[in-house]
Amino acid sequence: MSPLSRQAADIFAHIHERVDEAYERVLGLPGAPGFGPEKIEPPADVYETADAVVVQIDVPGVRHDVEIEVDGRQFTFRGERPPLKGTAERTYSRVEIVHGALERQLELPAIVTVDGANATYADGVLEIVLPKCDESVRRHLLLRLTP
Repeated sequence: MSPLSRQAADIFAHIHERVDEAYERVLGLPGAPGFGPEKIEPPADVYETADAVVVQIDVPGVRHDVEIEVDGRQFTFRGERPPLKGTAERTYSRVEIVHGALERQLELPAIVTVDGANATYADGVLEIVLPKCDESVRRHLLLRLTP
């Protein structure tokens, strides 16, 4: 094989490896430790009322504490969806349900505060009602989810 052909073969082998890694990372295939998304971004809806901003986050399977951080109009949600029990002993032919760290950052339509916030969790949807305010203050809120 000529040096140019060998170089082309090496380049294509490298591309093939990278595509395989990306495929495994996106699908989170079992048997590929270290692969999978670092943080899952759950879908969210945001709407505004006269005195509050409401954030709804789709987080089915989350049964632990979650963290809400508000800094003016910047909203951050952090939580974790643990793997189902017994999954390590199973051999899967398809894996689509993603488990791991959840994080979602959103720009809100108004400045809000966690003081006086109200949260509910039903049918896998976390709804957080954040009162509007005039002053931007960075605050954290820890929520314990009980379905």
